[in-house]
Amino acid sequence: MRIDDLEEHEENPPAECSSCRGKVFGSYLYGLIYPEEELLAQIERGEVRLRGCLIEFDDPQWFCRNCGTDYL
Repeated sequence: MRIDDLEEHEENPPAECSSCRGKVFGSYLYGLIYPEEELLAQIERGEVRLRGCLIEFDDPQWFCRNCGTDYL
């Protein structure tokens, strides 16, 4: 994978979940975050999940909102 492909990949979720064929994805947020009202609403709707401050190379960026499968 070229660096240009990686950058595009990081900004866009998959087109379809390989597990359930779902097409709706949520994203993970990493780091120290002070959630404001809109972010809390996104978390409540299942659009966003918070993760820790330590980010590994293979930590997921996206998740299928239908089945929960993680994607890099």
